[in-house]
Amino acid sequence: MTYYTPAPRNPKLPPVRINLLSDTQTRPTRGMREAIARADVGDEQIGDDPTVNLLCERVADLLGKEAAVFMPSGTM
Repeated sequence: MTYYTPAPRNPKLPPVRINLLSDTQTRPTRGMREAIARADVGDEQIGDDPTVNLLCERVADLLGKEAAVFMPSGTM
């Protein structure tokens, strides 16, 4: 499998083991598909996704805040 990185790799570093370039390059395993099928889902845009809500609650607790919002990048 070919791994694409934004910069040339330093040959002294260990090889890339996880490809995070895109979620469309890999296929989920059977276990991943089963977990997806069992997952509670909702629309995070309207506060209806239980997994996102739990993540925000846990981060707020960790930081000692009453609420939190999760942004996967610094520009969102």
